[in-house]
Amino acid sequence: MLGAGALGLGATLLAGCAPPEPPAGGAAELDLPEDRSEREKTVRWANWTAYLDMDDAGKTYPTLTAFEKQTGIKVSYTEDVDDNDTYFNKIAPQLRAKQDINRDIFTFTTGWPTGSSARGCASRSS
Repeated sequence: MLGAGALGLGATLLAGCAPPEPPAGGAAELDLPEDRSEREKTVRWANWTAYLDMDDAGKTYPTLTAFEKQTGIKVSYTEDVDDNDTYFNKIAPQLRAKQDINRDIFTFTTGWPTGSSARGCASRSS
């Protein structure tokens, strides 16, 4: 009898470890931006200074040149990220307002975002 009671208690405890039921209504809908890739063949990328390979003359980026040649997509490349927090604070108001920041991609260093406000803004803007 003790074995059956222990088994029942064990099952009850394990049931407490189960993941919660999903919310009613099914999966959340994503509010994605319009895909304009068929008609707009430019990607705008903000990056850190010296984060991308540069030729010996210091005039072109061989990786970007190869990407453009292989894909037919032109890259508007800027080195305007000088600090994760500074750049994020510059663009955060526009992202929250769902406004264009004139960049399609921006590169941050590892370990970021660290603050809850950064994570909240990033999840709302995607």
